[in-house]
Order: sequence, then C-alpha cells, then structure tokens
Amino acid sequence: MSSYPGLSTDSRDSGLFHYITELAATLNFEVEERDERMVVRAPCSSPLSFRLERLENQVFAYFACRSTSWSWEGERTDVHDLFSTYLAVRLSAAGLASCSSYDEPHPASHVPGELYARYLVLEQPRKGWYPDDDAGRADLASLVELFAEVEEELHQLGGPCNRSEESEFSTSDEGLMAWAGDVSATLGIEDADEEPITTARANPDWLYYRTADGNRSVVRSWQFALLLTTCARTDVDENEGTSARLVRRGELRNAVEKSDFAEAKSVLEEVNLREADEVFAVPLEDRLVAVEGPHAYSLRADTGRDVYTREVGATLRRNDSFLEWAHPVTGFRWTANVDPKRFEQLTYDLLFEEPNVTRVRFVGSTHDADGGRDLLVDMVTPLTRDEIKEYGVHHGLLVPRRVLVQCKTKRDPGKGVGKSDVLDIRDTIERHGADGYWLVTSTHITAQLVEHLEVLNRKHPHVDWWTRREVEDALVRNPRVAAKYEDVVTAVR
Repeated sequence: MSSYPGLSTDSRDSGLFHYITELAATLNFEVEERDERMVVRAPCSSPLSFRLERLENQVFAYFACRSTSWSWEGERTDVHDLFSTYLAVRLSAAGLASCSSYDEPHPASHVPGELYARYLVLEQPRKGWYPDDDAGRADLASLVELFAEVEEELHQLGGPCNRSEESEFSTSDEGLMAWAGDVSATLGIEDADEEPITTARANPDWLYYRTADGNRSVVRSWQFALLLTTCARTDVDENEGTSARLVRRGELRNAVEKSDFAEAKSVLEEVNLREADEVFAVPLEDRLVAVEGPHAYSLRADTGRDVYTREVGATLRRNDSFLEWAHPVTGFRWTANVDPKRFEQLTYDLLFEEPNVTRVRFVGSTHDADGGRDLLVDMVTPLTRDEIKEYGVHHGLLVPRRVLVQCKTKRDPGKGVGKSDVLDIRDTIERHGADGYWLVTSTHITAQLVEHLEVLNRKHPHVDWWTRREVEDALVRNPRVAAKYEDVVTAVR
C-alpha cells in the first residue's frame, strides 16, 4: 500500500481533494474538480477515469469508462466493456477492490446491449467509501497508483490512447462475421431478435462479441488475453466449498459457482477449437472473467461477498472443521434471552457506523403493538441499474435514500422470525415515506419470510435483512460497539 511520503505535509493537512490532486500530478494525471466532485484521468484518449464524490469527511470513490466518437471510431461498446473489465480484474488481482459494474445504455441508440458508459463501484472492502484519515488516504493512493499502471498497460495495446496512432473499425469484416457466427452457435444464440454486437478493430487488435442482453461477451485478442492472464496468475488464497470455489485476496471475499466456471471453460474450449490446458478465472462482484489462449469470456454472475458468505455457511454445515479456515479468530456468544431494547440500541449503533449512513433516529415507541421501536435511516447509495437505464447518470452515482429498519428478537433463539412477526410492511414503508425496508433480527428468519421479502424487493429495490450472522459481521467491523453490548453478545477470541 502506497503512502507517498514525498507529498508535502501541507497537502496532507489541507484536505483530501488537495491531497489527491498533488498525488495525481506526480503520476501525470489531469484533475477536474467541481463542487464536491473530482475526476482524475490520463491526458489522452483513454476512456477511463477515477471519480470521487465528497460527503463531509469522507469520499465515495468509483471508476468510469466512457469514450468519445472523435477519439474512437464507430460504435464503442467493445472499448467500454474491455477497458473497464481489465481495470476491474487488476483491482481484484491486487486485492484493492471487488467491483460491481453499472452499465448506462446509449440514450440515442435503439441497438440492444449498446454500452454508452460503464461505472465500476468498489463494493469491497469499503463499499466505495474512504474516510479522510491516514488509512483512507493510503487506500486511495493505492487506487490511483494502480490506475496509473493500468493506463500504461492498456497503452501497450495501441490505438487512440497513443495520440499518433489511429484505430480501424469494422462490423462487416468477413473474418469477424465467420468468428461471430461460431460464437453465436457456441452460446446457443439463434433468435434474430437477439442479434449480438460484434466489432473488429485493428490497433488495438481484437474481435469482439456481446450478447444483446449484455450478460455475456467474448473477445479474441492475444494481447488482451495476455494482460488478463498475467493478472489471474497472481497469488490467491482459494478453497473448495460445497458448490463454489471460495476466493480470498487481501480483504476481498468472492466465490465462483462451479456451474459458472464449467460454462466458461466449455465456451473457451469451443471457440479455441481444443481442450483447454488451463483456464484462468477472476471473480469480480457481479461477473466472472475467464481466459485461455487468445480468448477471454465475461459472464454476468453472482460472484461477490454475499455468495462467499452463503457458501461458507453451507460448507460449515457440511464440515465443522472448515470453521478454522474461514473464521480463525472471532466467534460470538449470545445471551440466552436477548433484551429487545438493548438489541434496538445495538442495531442503532451498528447502523450509525455504516459509511454511507448519514442519520439514524428512532420512530414510534415501546408502547406500539409489537413492543418495539422502528428506526429511520438516511443514507446515500449508488443508483440502481434500473434507475441508470431509465434516467441515466446526470449528477454522479450517489442519491439519498430513506430506509425503515425494524428490530426483532425471539425468547427462544432456536425459533426464527416469521412472516406473522412482520406485518404490513408496505403500509409501514408508505407511512414513514421510506424508500425501502430492513429487518434486523438476533436469530434467523424463516424461508417463508425470505420469500416474502424477495417478492417485496422486486417492487422496492432497497428491501434487505440482517440475521444473527450479518449482525456478527458488523460487530467484527466495529469492535468498539461490540464492547458496549457484552450483556447481549460477547466476542470470543
């Protein structure tokens, strides 16, 4: 992790944006600052940029990938997909961030799957939030430094990033059409309404294919494949779970479903016309990127921390000895009868510590029907993919939200919270003018309630829940809070 001791003391003391500006200058980046936002980019035609949005004494950091027609010829979905994919893979391989990709469709195009821009949200390890302190600045410095390395590596591909070079573009090249036909056959794409986006470029050299739904893409390029393979070969801590491979890089936790890896391996063998020697795969937060030979395959898949956590739980149930590898240090011991009021206070303090939460307050009273009080939580989160598709991105990715939180305990810790314990969720959301709903419980929730919440989540995309496991994860992140509530739950080290 970089610290850049060469920067002046004044820059470290005069604000985070000033610190990043001086750091970017040492790496030959250009910086644009407006209001509470900053954009860092290379002084060339690279489509990549590093962006920060400030909220009080912290920033929300993310990467963007968007090119211009006067720099890159033709339809540019391939440029946005490949450049952002390589950056995301590099961030993961370095253990710095596991990214979710948010795609913005072209506002003036009727071509399904055409990619106007892509935003990489750094879901892990900080959900994109970095405090203005020594640790936060060091992490941001590492991100900017790696961004500089990525720019240098992508410049090796040639093209408009190197100002003296021009890129050639075609969608009707005979070699492209024959190759794209083979890829369609491999992926089982036959419907004319599912016509893919295909591109051939020279300088940089590649053949590119993306399905109309944007869930799968294939690229043929020895140069690009070599860059990805070099990343994928970096040291990684892996372990086989019940149905997925568990992957740890630094603080990052990801998982690759065995079925997804099998699909990637099969596709690469088909397009390479041979059995794969070794398939290298890197899980991001919402995509699996696999490479073998001259081809790389990107599959939209659930490969983030949630899958990792679920798979760890399944494997723990199958084999108790796995606990030593997954959680070598921390465990928790809960009191037999959790006090509802103390659990509400515990939940309040844990939510207050979340980096994107701006305010927490109690509503209602302990005289309500269920004897408990709700919490209203004001927070900021990135736009959802559906919101980006419908409205676009005009003032950055962050928008304010208000979420209603309900806390539930059970006298018998073996009993889960069921649907009958949580009544009139829709009415409660509307009564408080909230955008979403969270349930936090000291035990588990029943399968029927999980199904009910998932149905609600389709209409209200900010419906979520914390069971005992998620509460324990939050306590690990906030040891000072844990120390206040040893009458409720005690850390075992």
